Amino acid sequence: MAGRPTTDAPSLAGRYILVVDDDPAVRVAMRTLLHELGARVELADGFRQALQLARRERPDILLADYRLRGAETGLDLVRTLRAQHPDLRAVLISGDTAPERLPEARDAGIPLLYKPVSLAALCEAISRPYLPG
Repeated sequence: MAGRPTTDAPSLAGRYILVVDDDPAVRVAMRTLLHELGARVELADGFRQALQLARRERPDILLADYRLRGAETGLDLVRTLRAQHPDLRAVLISGDTAPERLPEARDAGIPLLYKPVSLAALCEAISRPYLPG
């Protein structure tokens, strides 16, 4: 996660953001940044924990790593949660630059950011109007 919040960063005051990543350092960095922008943040280390947290409270925004554990993907998580909440805003984040990732995310209507994610790119993806795919 690169960059620090500035006055140009959007306020996420009161927004509930669920961050899903299997890397503890990434989860903590995202939580720190999103808290500074005013968001309420929950962290999940994988698919199962994310589903449990989303059942407890529907997130306003889901930020999910593309590759989770084993065969789990953030894209599958987004699809599962959107089956329950069709208007759920989501952003996929990946360190994997395989060329097939971009079309999969684009076809699903999900912004895909590559690590390290800049503050500007994250804010732009979160602020982008959601158009269900």
